Amino acid sequence: MLAFFTLLAFVAFMVGTPGPANLIVMLAGVRQGLRQCIGFILGLIVGKIALNLFIGFGFGLVLAEGACLANAVQLCQCRLYDLACAEIMASK
Repeated sequence: MLAFFTLLAFVAFMVGTPGPANLIVMLAGVRQGLRQCIGFILGLIVGKIALNLFIGFGFGLVLAEGACLANAVQLCQCRLYDLACAEIMASK
């Protein structure tokens, strides 16, 4: 029963507070309007669904078992971070 109330508190907290994606969508919508942000919003939705499917099907166990695949994922994350930083620097 305690686990249920803990889960209920967690769900209430996560649903009741805006996350970083919600704040970014709000800011982009205010600055550029809804029509220009549709692609960004759809990307967030598809990305979140894909992330939930990966977690649900146990992709974390696959990463834990295969060090080579985990390193490849980390390399991709580093490259995406590098591209994001380059984009930010180019826009200034």
